[in-house]
Amino acid sequence: MTLRLAPALGIAVAGSGVARAKAYSNEDAWRVRLGERWRDELAQREWSADRPREAWGVESREWIEPPADAASLAEAAARAALADAGRDGASVDLLVVATSTPPRITSSLAGRVGAALGVRGACIDVRAGGAGGLFAWTTAAALGARRALVVAAETPSAYFAEDDLSTSMLFGDGAGALVLERDASHGERGLVLGWMGREDAPGESFTVPGGLPPTRAALEEGRYRLRRGSADYESALGRLRLEIAARLGDAALAAGEVALFLPYAVTSRSARDEAGALGVAPDRLATSLARHGCMGCASVLVALHEARAAGRARAGDLVATTAVAGGVSWAALLGRL
Repeated sequence: MTLRLAPALGIAVAGSGVARAKAYSNEDAWRVRLGERWRDELAQREWSADRPREAWGVESREWIEPPADAASLAEAAARAALADAGRDGASVDLLVVATSTPPRITSSLAGRVGAALGVRGACIDVRAGGAGGLFAWTTAAALGARRALVVAAETPSAYFAEDDLSTSMLFGDGAGALVLERDASHGERGLVLGWMGREDAPGESFTVPGGLPPTRAALEEGRYRLRRGSADYESALGRLRLEIAARLGDAALAAGEVALFLPYAVTSRSARDEAGALGVAPDRLATSLARHGCMGCASVLVALHEARAAGRARAGDLVATTAVAGGVSWAALLGRL
């Protein structure tokens, strides 16, 4: 069953911000993963040095270095968004923070970020895999706060398996944040349409498969490292992405022309295919994939910030965004900035 959110209008994106880690080009990243003889290793695999760009459209990515973690990235992105909006943490009524890679098991990431920023309002954690950023955005819009701060942060590099080069070269660390402000003067701006749901998919999902609390045996088996999804699982997600994009495209016809499409992009090809299913031209597609790799739930918020900074996303524009991930959670929304 799909949860359909009622429109939440009179909400403007008043500010946005990002936080990044140390950047690595494809060659730099191979050197980190394989050592100085990385070219020999790639030759044995018959891979080119530019394989990440050829396979997924990734030209660089960022990885954290201790003591940085998802909390420090979330805090930095949130501070940047507040500064962009000309606000401070004390003015925030609602803070929603999404992540799949929290630095602690039991403590609230939103609570930690809120304490660092001086937020006295409600602080909520969201866990929905790569769809978490959209879940946080739609939750903040639906709860009716006067001023909400939405943050999504990921640090997948902390969970890379040593022998899984593809995952490490595809994924990057980072965080994005939005300040949402509700006021009648904002008119038709805000959440025009929002859907959230769950679907089944066959096979093994992309995840860290170890249970909590960790056991010695599971640690020795490497079950606390990222595991790639099986082929049938990835294929099912691909079909679901196209289906949801097509449905959102049909809904958008009544709302007006989509100025920008911001999907949770795992590969450049999948993003282009989703844009086609949605019915938007390639020049209206915006992702952060090439520059930063796949950043999980932070991807959409980072892409929106960069589009705003580049003048591609302006006040009043209708934007569409989708995310399918998390074994399997999905979200889609139409929003007027």
